[in-house]
Amino acid sequence: MAASAASRGWGAGWPKDRSKDTVAVKAGGIKVRVHKQIAELVGLLLDETVRRGYALDGTADDWGYAGRYIAGTSTPSNHSWGLALDLNATSNPQSSKLITDMPSWMPALWGRYGFRWGGNYVRSKKDAMHYEYMDTPAMAAFHTDLARRELAQPDPAPTPEPEPEEEDAEMHLITDGTRYAKIDSFFSITLTGPQLDLVKFLTPQDKWVKVDAAGYDLFLSGAVDLTHSLGPGGTSPTDASTAAAVVAEMARRLSS
Repeated sequence: MAASAASRGWGAGWPKDRSKDTVAVKAGGIKVRVHKQIAELVGLLLDETVRRGYALDGTADDWGYAGRYIAGTSTPSNHSWGLALDLNATSNPQSSKLITDMPSWMPALWGRYGFRWGGNYVRSKKDAMHYEYMDTPAMAAFHTDLARRELAQPDPAPTPEPEPEEEDAEMHLITDGTRYAKIDSFFSITLTGPQLDLVKFLTPQDKWVKVDAAGYDLFLSGAVDLTHSLGPGGTSPTDASTAAAVVAEMARRLSS
């Protein structure tokens, strides 16, 4: 006979009321109440069971926690700890011979994470609906972590936000203070400082330009070579009058 849940560290069973140790789990299209230390594990297994193709019918024949003894005995049922659940009981009844519609992979799946299947009972009636966790609380944490790594489905990729519609020469202020403009038939650049100016330049490109107003850094993505006018590295000086000269030079080059 398997060791009792009490001897495995789960505390006293029925008639001790352990309902406060349980939580409701919604997964696989059903809702069952189980011990909180196996709740995530049960949820992962229910979802994986359905994902692999065995439907849980949700017709009120799925159960978890129940404060009671094993029928006809004075032995607490694993249900009284929230360590057992019954699935699709109508089509998997308790019987002297095995009656089940569960595929063979299903007991193997649950068994990998510490559950015993009632359909394998030898000294009592077959109980194909029944799965019970047979390990310790420490192993429940281990099995939950194992199931997370093996069964948890990745979060779906976020849906990209649509790009805002731009008009030629339209300037956009981003929340971090960086200004962007779209290079199309025209593009716009804003230089901040004592001589605040908005200038339009003719160009055949179709790119984005980023303007760092704090340092007059113009990242033109190769739209035009202004390295000589802007100084080493293509960075414009912060002097307002020199920046104005750069603007004039850009206007001359782009309009020629």
